[in-house]
Amino acid sequence: MLKNDLLTLLSAFSDNDLKKFGKFVNSPYHNTNAKASELLDALRPFHPGFGSDTLTKKFLHGKLYGKGKYVEGTVNYLLSELQRLAEKFISLENADPEMFGISLLRFANRNLDDKLFDKYLASARKSVKSSESNLYQFLLSDILSARIQSELNIVTKKDAYRKEWLEPSKWLIRFYLEHILKNLITLTNYRHTKNPDLNIPMLQETISFLGNNPSYLDDPGMKFSYRLVRVIAFSDDSDYAEVKRALSGNHKFLTDAKRSSALAAMQVYCTNKLLQGDDMRMEEFEIAKLRLKVFRFSKKNRIPVDIFYKTFMLAISVRDFSWAKKFTEEYACLLNETFQNNALHYCKARLLYQDGKLSDALEELSRIRSFSFIHFKPAVKILQLMIFFDLNMLKEAEDSALAFSQFLRGDKLIPEEHKKAYRSFTRYYHMLVNAFLSGKKNKIDDVTVRIGSEKGFLIGKKWFLEKLGSTKKKSA
Repeated sequence: MLKNDLLTLLSAFSDNDLKKFGKFVNSPYHNTNAKASELLDALRPFHPGFGSDTLTKKFLHGKLYGKGKYVEGTVNYLLSELQRLAEKFISLENADPEMFGISLLRFANRNLDDKLFDKYLASARKSVKSSESNLYQFLLSDILSARIQSELNIVTKKDAYRKEWLEPSKWLIRFYLEHILKNLITLTNYRHTKNPDLNIPMLQETISFLGNNPSYLDDPGMKFSYRLVRVIAFSDDSDYAEVKRALSGNHKFLTDAKRSSALAAMQVYCTNKLLQGDDMRMEEFEIAKLRLKVFRFSKKNRIPVDIFYKTFMLAISVRDFSWAKKFTEEYACLLNETFQNNALHYCKARLLYQDGKLSDALEELSRIRSFSFIHFKPAVKILQLMIFFDLNMLKEAEDSALAFSQFLRGDKLIPEEHKKAYRSFTRYYHMLVNAFLSGKKNKIDDVTVRIGSEKGFLIGKKWFLEKLGSTKKKSA
């Protein structure tokens, strides 16, 4: 079986692409080597996999030269030539349409009169206006500036200054700002999630420059990126509100990448506020619902399991159980099939628990075949512990809590930050069970105070306090 970069390229071609490439290779303008065309014909039957053991260099030599002496170097040369043609074809097929207009305008600037130049200029401006990159605006204004510059030999001192002379510099600055903001979004996110000590070059300088030169923010996309950086880096409240408003309204001017960046920035904002002691669960829930509005998930565009899990858990945390039920029914089937069993049975069990159907909830959990997402097993264990306590199955509760702790010690996939939260739950769970078994008011009061004064995030904090409250009433 032949392995070659050319075959890797051709395997990515659709049948229609291969047909168009055949016409390209047969064009004498692009190719004058008839053997390269014959080589493509020899390769066609093996498309798209090119995995047959029949396909060898000797086989191709025989197809091209019959029973003549086999010369491997000849086949290598033809494979290289056809690869060069394939790369040229791919480049032309995927070229930005704006570049065609700019190339034509360059030719017109050198060779044509004003009338036809102006015609091509108008066409190029129309094409460039719809582009997402300021690079084309710079190239366009650079050509225009060069044409105006050529008129200087007939311009007198009395003639007015032409603002077009400065346009290339302005658009080049816009192009620079566009890309540095994109990088700043990536780097500030990385600093928040991975390396808090990361020193980000040009962060303060770029934000200060744009603050002092707001005319560069007249482009909606650039202004949006500027706001994202301020949200992530500085947790700016007004910029957060504007980003949320833009996503909630008409966000068609944003690319999918910017929508994703915006949702990530909003999550960073909520995390920062949470660390300051604010309860951000409802706001995070709003962000999760906004994500479902911004990105339309379907059988073709499946919802990621981590997004599904977090959205469901946020709905539970704000006690919007009817929404959580509707969400499960609508989106569980849009998960990758690997995760559907985990998600469906866990979510059903959690909702049954909320309805007080504890035995049915345990039965639902028993239907989970395997844990294909790292956070489902801890979630199931925590729900089991809650059910065991409510059913007064305290022996099972202690055994299950111990098994959960051992699982956390041995698991290497769950991030340490999440393990810390799970360990906190099991630690307080043991305190709750011991206080319940003792029946002593002072022990119950002590655990209540300790959990109530917990400043960090605690899974099930409200549940703990409810159980301690009911236990306190029984012991009174």
